[in-house]
Amino acid sequence: MKMDNKETTEPLHEGIIEQFTAMQENIDNSSPISEISLNAEKILKHLRDNDISSDVGRALCYSVKCMLDSAQTIVNEDGKSWDNIANKQFSQRAAIVMYFTRNVLQLPHLSGKQLLKQFLRICLSRIIIMCATHDTLMQWTSEYSIKESKDLQLVLCNACTEPSIRHLLTYESPLETPDKNRILPQEMFSQVLKILQPKLTKSTWKKEPICQHVYKWCLIQMMHPHLGQHLDIVLPSALLFTDDYQVPNKIIGIECLCHIIKEVDATELKWHNRAGVIYSAVHSQIYSNKAHLLDVVIPCMLSILGVIEKSPIRDNCVRNVNRYDEILKLLLANMESEQVIVLRRLYLKYVPLFVDKMGVTILRHIKILLRIISSYLEVSDGQEEEGRLATLQLTNKLVQVIGSRLTRHTNVLLKALLRLLYDSCLQDFNESNAVTKEIQNSVVKTIRNLQVCCYDSVNRDLKQVVESEVKSIPQFVECVNQIVCT
Repeated sequence: MKMDNKETTEPLHEGIIEQFTAMQENIDNSSPISEISLNAEKILKHLRDNDISSDVGRALCYSVKCMLDSAQTIVNEDGKSWDNIANKQFSQRAAIVMYFTRNVLQLPHLSGKQLLKQFLRICLSRIIIMCATHDTLMQWTSEYSIKESKDLQLVLCNACTEPSIRHLLTYESPLETPDKNRILPQEMFSQVLKILQPKLTKSTWKKEPICQHVYKWCLIQMMHPHLGQHLDIVLPSALLFTDDYQVPNKIIGIECLCHIIKEVDATELKWHNRAGVIYSAVHSQIYSNKAHLLDVVIPCMLSILGVIEKSPIRDNCVRNVNRYDEILKLLLANMESEQVIVLRRLYLKYVPLFVDKMGVTILRHIKILLRIISSYLEVSDGQEEEGRLATLQLTNKLVQVIGSRLTRHTNVLLKALLRLLYDSCLQDFNESNAVTKEIQNSVVKTIRNLQVCCYDSVNRDLKQVVESEVKSIPQFVECVNQIVCT
């Protein structure tokens, strides 16, 4: 009887292995999606209805591995843009493979730790890459593939008894999960990088947009202190993207560098002059006139300056001119001559951060800052007056940081503020009363802050204004009187 069972079981096992091979070939040859889907359902039905022997288990592991590799194959091998048909075929094929993998992970026969460990050891890094590929809306994804990616991530984390993909990548063990009960043999980030690295070289990465996306997605999952040990592997790719001539690639590279700076210890970044290399890469992008690029470059520059320079606001250090001054000087020079509204607003967004970082050393740049403030307050940049309001915020920041050291410059600053207050009291200043009121309140607040720092000079000038011939604008006189009387 035992011989009969063995004889009947072997053909079944041979049949399922042949089905594995057939499905794999269909994916390799880009067969019709319906045919691949039908093969997947047949295999899953067989696996649910029959026990999985060691031979079938081994064949299953390597078949899923090959399917994942085939479904991840780059369509645009010449580096050109994909057409809609290629995108659709790629996402559909990947969705079926993710659906198949998810159902394999949910098989009752795979719940045994030995078979599950074997499956994860062979396939896990590729499953993570597949999930990352289809995690968000990209040119090669679809709603169906994104849904399958999310579902597969959930099932994968449950199978590995991990709360998130980040824990899979870092091997970060929660307190409630003893190491002896863990399914994973090691952290997976190094395994993922091992697969990605050959595809992210100088000669190949342009043909591998998916690998670039997966690299960034996995990198963002890595937090301190786990990222530092992989720094030598992840840093070259980020620098490579930053150095590209296409702005979207530059932005990806800068975003990756920002994450690296944030999540790696400053001491580790300084080893072997890595921080200096990052600074040079970011510095070369600061000359751009592309607003969406500068929007990531300037905060990244501030981050790396925090690593390579001593803080200018520390009391126990000599406040020599440093690279904070060099970068701010460049930004202010661009800011003073800039006529593009988007770029003016962008500079106004980030210059206050330099004021915070530099403290009283910002006085080195006070003359050009006052020229910029006066110029920007004179010109409207739209109905919402975003530029003027941001300039007033910058002025407030300067007053708070510099304080009484502004005494020599109060005339210039007060003149610009009073001119704006006077203009805002005119009937044709702005169609929106709410915006006009916001401008007036902001100017009054700034003058009051200036008054606190330089009371005598500010009050003297304000009284002269009240006594002058401006009584034809009673609202303006009322605002000034309120400031003087407080």
